[in-house]
Amino acid sequence: MAQELLSVEEAGRRLGVSRATVYRMLQRGSLRSVRTHGRRRIPASAVRRPRSRVDLRFANLPPFTFDNPMFELLGKYRSGGKGPGSGDKYAILGQPHWK
Repeated sequence: MAQELLSVEEAGRRLGVSRATVYRMLQRGSLRSVRTHGRRRIPASAVRRPRSRVDLRFANLPPFTFDNPMFELLGKYRSGGKGPGSGDKYAILGQPHWK
C-alpha cells in the first residue's frame, strides 16, 4: 500500500500552521519528510494535530492569585513624575537585580 504524501502547504493546513512554520519544523527535525521529483513531501502519518497548544505551554503554570508578588507592584510606579521608577521593581519585590 502506498503511503500518502502531503505537500508542505497541505501539511500546514492539517497542522493549523503556516508554510514557514512547517519548514521550521522540518529544519528542527520535529517533522520528517522525503524528497520526490525535487519537491519536499511529508508523510501523512507524520502529521498529527497537537491536542492543544495552550495545554502544552501552560500546563504547569500555577494560578495567578492575589498573594502573587506581582500584585505588590500595583500603584508603586510613577504617575506624573512621582514615586519610584521601573528600576525599583526589584527592591519592591525583594528580589535580586542583575544587570
